[in-house]
Amino acid sequence: MHTVISIVLPLLFIAMTGFLLVRAGIMSADQINGLAAFLVKIAIPALLVGSLASLNIREVLERSFMFAYLSIGFTLSVLVWFIVRYGLGREGASATTAALAVAIPNNIILGYPLSVQVYGDAALPVFAAVILIENMIYLPLAYLMYESSAHRGVFKCRTLLTIAWRVAANPVTMAVAVGLACAYWGFGLPTDLAQALTMLSSGVTGIALFTIGGTLASASSAAVSPELGVSVVVRLLIAPLLAVTTSEFIFGLSDIETGLLTLLCASPCFTILPAISGPYGAGLLGARIQIVGTVLALITLPVVLYYLAVMLPKV
Repeated sequence: MHTVISIVLPLLFIAMTGFLLVRAGIMSADQINGLAAFLVKIAIPALLVGSLASLNIREVLERSFMFAYLSIGFTLSVLVWFIVRYGLGREGASATTAALAVAIPNNIILGYPLSVQVYGDAALPVFAAVILIENMIYLPLAYLMYESSAHRGVFKCRTLLTIAWRVAANPVTMAVAVGLACAYWGFGLPTDLAQALTMLSSGVTGIALFTIGGTLASASSAAVSPELGVSVVVRLLIAPLLAVTTSEFIFGLSDIETGLLTLLCASPCFTILPAISGPYGAGLLGARIQIVGTVLALITLPVVLYYLAVMLPKV
């Protein structure tokens, strides 16, 4: 219990500091957005390139963890899509937004830094596998669903090329590709470059939590809707419960892999969901899911950490 408190309290303190500074007007929403952009476009890609380049490529690609993560996320996202689309009678873009919020958690800014805080270097190959799944499977499928709703199932070559570019141009996707390429072909990074990447990526966890606190302080109130409730409940409660109950008996994961799977599944939806869903008329729903889920995650994540500390070793 003491270990969990020593992990959780600094995280909450940093997030609260960001919240209070924005509320007090000491920092602006634009400054917080700048920090978030620095994380996603520079700091985390630098961390990934520097760390992945020295990995054994088999640790990333040959693991049952990838199948477990994909199975849980894909099953729940399809379930949510059908519930929102046909159970609640919402349009296709809203259903796709709710499903995408379930499929891709906020692993870049929250899940991965928290996993590193708890499990150290063991989180890196797992996170690389997760990024591959999210950027090579989930995002292309989501864009296809959005475009299908917008064009009533009619696709053009330009549409498919646009989807491919959106996925490939993601800085995190490019960083994973570069890091894995270096690992696969045995290209060691020059010492000066490796040191520069380390300097850029230092403090990722603190900046991430500070950014989340500031984002919550600058966000407007979020109205609750049925599709929002379905997405958040599945993302924060059902996904980690499913990870805990299936990881060992169905997927045969180790204790550390189970803990990492649970932590990543317990994160709220990813931060750029409103930007992705916005062009298709579902940006407001995406923003509301992101805000409400992040607020509630400040309650659910400490519970998950406590469970892992009691049930699994070395947390």
